[in-house]
Amino acid sequence: MKRILSIILSMLLALSVQAKKDVTTFMGVSVDGSRSKVITALKAAGCSSSDAQTLQCDFCGQKMTVEVRSSRKGVYQVVLTEKTGTENVDSAIVRYNSLIDWFRSNGEYTEYESNPYIYKTGNQNTIARYIHEKWYYAEFFQKPKGGEEVYDKPVSFYLTDDEGNYRLIVLFENRNNMPKR
Repeated sequence: MKRILSIILSMLLALSVQAKKDVTTFMGVSVDGSRSKVITALKAAGCSSSDAQTLQCDFCGQKMTVEVRSSRKGVYQVVLTEKTGTENVDSAIVRYNSLIDWFRSNGEYTEYESNPYIYKTGNQNTIARYIHEKWYYAEFFQKPKGGEEVYDKPVSFYLTDDEGNYRLIVLFENRNNMPKR
């Protein structure tokens, strides 16, 4: 009986280890494990420290602040926020649309649904109001190591309006470690 129980436990442990191996990555670092482990790995991958809580890095040509969020289960999210936003709506639209193009052209990602571009119509005040009243959000998924299209490794981004200062926020998520709500 002990032998059967130990075999079953070994199989369950092997399955849980296998399930955790293929998680979302950012800069080659798994969004998994302890917060300190992920921060150390991100520093080794090229991020620099700005303080004990956040890191800095370049992502798609933009200076980004990097925040590593964790729960009791481990890291569940790496959040990138543009370090300096822009008050220029046209510039914000170009950066948002460019990020969609970058994810579409990168072979490591697939779209969940067709992500909309932001199109300029009207004057800048009309566009600013349109962005302010609507949340521009795009979602992609990292392809698993086997190349199959499975939607377990989400990467999303959105354009936010902070009182006329437009910023992109990018989220690399490990939903296995998300805290319960």
